[in-house]
Amino acid sequence: TGSQEVYSTLPNLPSCFETWGEPSDLGCESALYDRQAWPNWGTFASDGTLYVSDINQGYIWTIAPGGGVAKPWFSDKLFRSHYSLNGMQFDAQGRLVFVLTYSSQIDLSTAGRGVVYRIAVLADDSPGELEQVSTFGIGDGMAIGMDGKIYLPISNPLARRIDVVDPELGKVVQRLPEKIVDGGIPLDSPASVAFRGTELLITNHALFTDNPDRWAILALDVGQQGLPLFYPAPLGQVSTRAILSRHQKR
Repeated sequence: TGSQEVYSTLPNLPSCFETWGEPSDLGCESALYDRQAWPNWGTFASDGTLYVSDINQGYIWTIAPGGGVAKPWFSDKLFRSHYSLNGMQFDAQGRLVFVLTYSSQIDLSTAGRGVVYRIAVLADDSPGELEQVSTFGIGDGMAIGMDGKIYLPISNPLARRIDVVDPELGKVVQRLPEKIVDGGIPLDSPASVAFRGTELLITNHALFTDNPDRWAILALDVGQQGLPLFYPAPLGQVSTRAILSRHQKR
């Protein structure tokens, strides 16, 4: 019908430099200066809760099934960056895996690089310990394969590729080719990825070249399927991967 409605709103938080607080207190943002919330990525949990990354304020927010005002769930001073949190997805163990676009920490192992983190969701829905999974090139979106590997488009204009991280090894184990046979269009600041069967669909952002001929969705066969996502279900029902998997097999 084309009708729309607001599902949720994200509050604007003051800078921690103004309040002398810490992002982990969930009352101020880690950015160097106050910025409006910028919801970047959303992923549903099995109970219908929507987890949203905030690329400006460096927060993960949760939104109850059915919508409403977002609640702060997790933040950390490690997320302090001009472009902070980005792609997210739950892994097979129920941990929230997410991308820090690039780190601004004074740490040679992470500075200027993208970082993959993960957090377990505890029984009371609170966050567990923050774990660093791997570093990689400047990040954006992400998708997880059935084998657990994490596919990460690299938005750095000098390194147009997809990095594949093995979370068990904690490092990049493969770099997918820059040139994809899809109308002759090369990767150009790839932004988001999603699975369709064994193909990885890749959005070409072309942020730095600003070339409209490269604004495209490309397809690359990676030989495996993606880990099924959770989808929202009517209130009172639970959306599970088992239900989704059965549907995919039909």
